[in-house]
Amino acid sequence: MKKKAVLFLNIGSPATTEIRDVKKYLNRFLMDPYVINLPSFLRWIFVTKLIVPRRAPRSAEAYKKVWTKDGSPLVSITKRLMDNLNLIDTEHEWFSAMRYSEPEVLDVLAEIKNKGYDSLIVFPAYPQYAASSTESIVQYVNEKLKIMGWKPNLYQIKDFYLDPEFIENIVLEIPKNINPKDFDHVLFSFHGLPESHLKKISSKCQFSACCDQITDENKMCYRAQCYQTAKAVAEKLSLNTDKWSMSFQSRLGPVKWIEPYTDVVAVEKAKPNQSLLVFSLAFVTDCLETLEELDIGLKDDFFKHGGQKFERVPCLNEKFYSAIAVAKKAIRVQN
Repeated sequence: MKKKAVLFLNIGSPATTEIRDVKKYLNRFLMDPYVINLPSFLRWIFVTKLIVPRRAPRSAEAYKKVWTKDGSPLVSITKRLMDNLNLIDTEHEWFSAMRYSEPEVLDVLAEIKNKGYDSLIVFPAYPQYAASSTESIVQYVNEKLKIMGWKPNLYQIKDFYLDPEFIENIVLEIPKNINPKDFDHVLFSFHGLPESHLKKISSKCQFSACCDQITDENKMCYRAQCYQTAKAVAEKLSLNTDKWSMSFQSRLGPVKWIEPYTDVVAVEKAKPNQSLLVFSLAFVTDCLETLEELDIGLKDDFFKHGGQKFERVPCLNEKFYSAIAVAKKAIRVQN
């Protein structure tokens, strides 16, 4: 049986930590209408004249703190993940591309086509669905396929937030020196979104109890999917309900973002002799938001406000082996 191609797509990274490269990356990212939903001219003014000039120098300094000899952690980790999956997966060949940087989607699609594949699985690297991440990637790939005039048998993964193999993968890859039950509190931190993004999915969204269960109304709601991931991992770890909570990080701009906020919750938990364990369940590969925002910034805030012990469980990174099961299911479900 001929292998199928899997295109694994992540957000991307600046080429270097120089401000000019960070500006280029941020402009491309923030000009995406799925990310900032404004008319194009207003978005251009907002992004190029207000956000990027202020944010780029700070982001460049943040990237410098986590940059490695191999360059961007997100890009290098993704490359290692592809190597691992191609080594053990007999049914697929894995390729990676970045939505807002290199490797460019169009170039990788051309490589896949030239290798003679007639089936393609589009695999956004986001467990929970959001228009600003998953949908942006899916539509971008579709645009490039149309430009190429290529119509492979197409399978698209929209989410895998509650996939049993994914949840098991998370628990099995917790470092052996970390026992979640030894911590006073476990915080499941997810990347945040403006509340307006969720309102487009469900006009009935209350940003609270409506996320407790998945229904026809909220099945594509990012916050509801995040809660289900957190609850599934907590149950797998046998954590009591008072020992864990969910929060959202990485706010940007003046609009209201979904709550509770990770930095606020961490400070609330930072009492003398208290310990905090953080999981980053919106990411399968470590990136700026985990390595700098959480491991450095959040950790410092926790200690400054009196906390005693802080740890973060690394993302699955090159050990995201459940990706193979997720890819197989995408074919079975859509056939």
